[in-house]
Amino acid sequence: MNVENFQMKSLSFSYGKELVLENIDVELKHGEFVAIVGASGCGKSTLLQILAGDLTPGAGSVLRPKRFRRVHQQDGLLPWLSVEENIRLGLRGASGDCEADFKPLMETLGLEGHLSHYPRELSGGLRQRVELARALIGRPDALLLDEPFSSLDYLTRLETRDYLARILKERPVTVVMVTHDIPEALFFADRILLLAGRPAKIKRTIMNPARDVSLAESIWKELR
Repeated sequence: MNVENFQMKSLSFSYGKELVLENIDVELKHGEFVAIVGASGCGKSTLLQILAGDLTPGAGSVLRPKRFRRVHQQDGLLPWLSVEENIRLGLRGASGDCEADFKPLMETLGLEGHLSHYPRELSGGLRQRVELARALIGRPDALLLDEPFSSLDYLTRLETRDYLARILKERPVTVVMVTHDIPEALFFADRILLLAGRPAKIKRTIMNPARDVSLAESIWKELR
């Protein structure tokens, strides 16, 4: 069943006999940015895979919008295609008027001068911007981000993060991001879900309308 935004109700998941996630309840609002934060190995990426439909929960239910895109830790660019050809893959199945978004999106993401290049010719930050452009060009209902900046060096990470913030301000879309980077979650998210325990549960929900990065230390202490 397709809905406007992601919903998880009483969701649990096991790998074999090991219960990994238990009793997860989340419903997203249109245009909301939700970050799922937790220690490495706590089940964040597993939860994102369930949202994407790659894994089936053992209990509970998941509803997802019809059109969503994913951005992974490592880009999935096709090396034999140019930057422009890679981005245009995101137009498959999209409405014809999405073509009008191409030039403005390239300008916002700073990709106008790189369209004829190939992935091997790009820096890590540029490659990730191309991946973001491909995810956004078809006007998806939602984005799933799996630690999309974790493979980048610190300065490139900050730069790419700013590009994403700029594009989301211009064209709001519902986003779910998993990360272990607490300041990054506070920079982006309207709502932060702290995932902890074994099996993992949502320990606390933090509303973050002011993007208050000063909360980072208290969140870190909670997750220790």
